Amino acid sequence: MRRLVVTSAVFTVALLVAGCSGEAAVTMPDVVGKGLDVAISDVKRAGIDDEVEVLGGGMFGVVDKSNWKVCSQEPQIGAKVSTAPRLTVDRTCDNAKTASEEPTQGPSEKPEQSAPTEAAAVVPELAQTLTVESNEDLAALLAGSASDGDMVEAFAAKYEGKNIEFDGNIAHMDNHGSYKTRYDILIAAGDYSKSTTTGPNFQFKDVNIVSDLRLTGSNVPDTIGAGQNLHIIARVEGYNRIQELFFLKPVSTEVR
Repeated sequence: MRRLVVTSAVFTVALLVAGCSGEAAVTMPDVVGKGLDVAISDVKRAGIDDEVEVLGGGMFGVVDKSNWKVCSQEPQIGAKVSTAPRLTVDRTCDNAKTASEEPTQGPSEKPEQSAPTEAAAVVPELAQTLTVESNEDLAALLAGSASDGDMVEAFAAKYEGKNIEFDGNIAHMDNHGSYKTRYDILIAAGDYSKSTTTGPNFQFKDVNIVSDLRLTGSNVPDTIGAGQNLHIIARVEGYNRIQELFFLKPVSTEVR
């Protein structure tokens, strides 16, 4: 009888040990591509009690979770969760992989760090057309003088390849070499004046009036020349300090 009691006790302990060792590990659900509010709810329903860390959210952070989409997650789908999950969010995830396309990681594997895309590396302010309202450097450039070579050169170097938008005028234009349909056009900032000019000596070099300038507006004249006021969007090409010429490539010109 005493031996039977011992055997039963041992069997009970074995069951308890087996129950503890068989406890299921908490794994990360697939939340990439989902709204942040839905993703957080899915994480909680998976049994993960840690506070979710959210990366992204713009200048003002995440105000309304339903307005943000999960672009990547750590841990990856199906991986064991040992620390607080991390979700990276944005308004859209055009370049993000879906979670189902991500490789499943083992416990000892580290997530691969993808190289930043060219689009992500571009500073948002520089990716847009610069205006006097949005860019203090452009406002100062247009209000300055062509003789301030340091400021003009610094601006051209900093914003080379970017578009600038401003009101300007044709201060002077000549044929480019012996070509009768191509011109070098000197552009000044603001409205045309015979006595004063502001800003650097912008130049459209070797351009055709029809194919390069592509004039628009409600009152486009049959011919243009010095004195014509324009609204200009142009790409910064560079600056020649010796000639004091700031080269632009026209993108859009509107008669005003």
